[in-house]
Amino acid sequence: MHTLEKNQTDRALALLALTEIMASGRAPGATDETWRAFISARQSATLSDDEKTALAKRIAKMPGTYETDGQGRAAIAHLRYFLPSAGSLGGEDSRRGVLAGSSPAWYITERDKSADDGDGNAQAFGLADLYTDGGELGYISIPELLENGAWLDLAFTPKPLSAI
Repeated sequence: MHTLEKNQTDRALALLALTEIMASGRAPGATDETWRAFISARQSATLSDDEKTALAKRIAKMPGTYETDGQGRAAIAHLRYFLPSAGSLGGEDSRRGVLAGSSPAWYITERDKSADDGDGNAQAFGLADLYTDGGELGYISIPELLENGAWLDLAFTPKPLSAI
């Protein structure tokens, strides 16, 4: 990743965190460890404390199960997972993501808050686009993604599924 792009990503993460703190008057999810179920230990080790805090806040604010029901492709994808071995940029950029449309990807719109039991049993709902053909909506097992080598795209910016 180019230095300029990395700086823009870091600024975006910081701005997201600041916006959430200002909106709530406190740092939501700052002590919430739920985020650990959404990222592999290997990838987590590459994150700064600020990135971990921003990720925890993003996950804490995600809609729960059925909260986006009926929105279809208007629902916001909050997280994106990808397979780094399938179209990865390589090196340092592997922890940040791959070019959109170049590999299978999973876009998470809801997290099942009742399934966050602290043992990594995180379930989610979103778009699974395995063949870069538009994919389909359904339930996604985050632990299963991580066990099979998927990484969380840290450079992904939340957007409606229709924009993916």
